[in-house]
Amino acid sequence: MIVFPHIKINIGLNVVEKREDGYHNIETVMYPVAGLADILEVVFPTSATEEERKNGYVWRTTGRQLNCPIEKNTCIKALRLLGEKKQLPLVGLHLHKVVPDGAGLGAGSADASFVIKELNKLLELGLTVDEMKEIAVRVGADCPFFIDDQPAYAEGVGEQLTGISLPHIANKKILIVKPDVSVSTAEAYAAITPRRPELNVSEVVKRDIVEWRKLLRNDFEEGVFEKHPELRELKERMYDMGALYAQMSGSGSAIYGIFDEKHEVPQNVFGELFTWRGRL
Repeated sequence: MIVFPHIKINIGLNVVEKREDGYHNIETVMYPVAGLADILEVVFPTSATEEERKNGYVWRTTGRQLNCPIEKNTCIKALRLLGEKKQLPLVGLHLHKVVPDGAGLGAGSADASFVIKELNKLLELGLTVDEMKEIAVRVGADCPFFIDDQPAYAEGVGEQLTGISLPHIANKKILIVKPDVSVSTAEAYAAITPRRPELNVSEVVKRDIVEWRKLLRNDFEEGVFEKHPELRELKERMYDMGALYAQMSGSGSAIYGIFDEKHEVPQNVFGELFTWRGRL
């Protein structure tokens, strides 16, 4: 089985308070963008090395280089956690990495959640949506979002999800640019002073998109832009090109711009940077 774990963008992101456990409560809207995706193949191999059989999986990667040890890879973490709950046969995973890491687009979280969903379906494990989410959140806070895979207002550390309808932005054009800059989540949070905004993100996003620029913010931008001013410049260029709304996604470093359906988004204006155009 081949599936396509796709990205999400954050629309607005407020860091509202630091918790006693050291994590932070946030509020944001997560919106799936289906066109930009990794490629994941799930199979059940009949041959494997002794070590692979001992591990319980055969792992292959192609495409973009993964800059983490295998034990920290989200697909492997998801597989192992699923194996704690259900008995699994030897599983083969081949991930072709398309989406760059360190972008704030949730691709690693999507990869993990699609592993859980596909194995649940292929092996008829009988896990409910809530049970899959319980496994997914142990991999990462964004992972439960990709189990439902629908626009959602997220609270807590990002795992408390409420479905939200945003028909007024459906089919808008989106341009995503990822520069050769990586921002760690820890680095982004270090520059944050939690605050409760006057308007909740879930209220603002239901307004006309032309109001978002004044009312929506990503709290991570201020600290990240100070350290990486080229990201602020990218956001400003989005508006110069006619974006209705532009923002850094998550803790960065990808910058996206949302454009009207009829707007002609210029080609190749960002040179060698990773650039993707599609629709919401």
